[in-house]
Amino acid sequence: MPTTEQLLQELDNLPDLNLGNDPDFISDVAKGKLINDILNIMEDKNINQQELAQKLGKSKQYISRILKEKANLTIDSLVHIACALDSDFEISIHSKISENKYPEESCFSEKKTCIPCNDLLSENKNLDPENLSA
Repeated sequence: MPTTEQLLQELDNLPDLNLGNDPDFISDVAKGKLINDILNIMEDKNINQQELAQKLGKSKQYISRILKEKANLTIDSLVHIACALDSDFEISIHSKISENKYPEESCFSEKKTCIPCNDLLSENKNLDPENLSA
């Protein structure tokens, strides 16, 4: 399975796509961003997978599945992870500017991908979950 970094490199080589309207793409990017946020916090707080699993009352295998993006996360599970990491959790939905207009200040870039999605991609630090195993 390719890493997030490999997928991002492949994405850069694709022709112009309207991925800003593809829910599966947006979902995958958001999941990757959340996992990277979790990994960053784990690294900052020097918490490994086993310790996070213990705090959540879950198995290390479950945490590994989450960090490898193999688990379907719910808002409840994300909130529990945030609390276990003594961190804040926030989620929001914003209205888009009409797709019929592409002013410079709109959410669409030259490739017509949603800027928030591009922001998620650019914030990707691509931490390897295996580096945080117990």
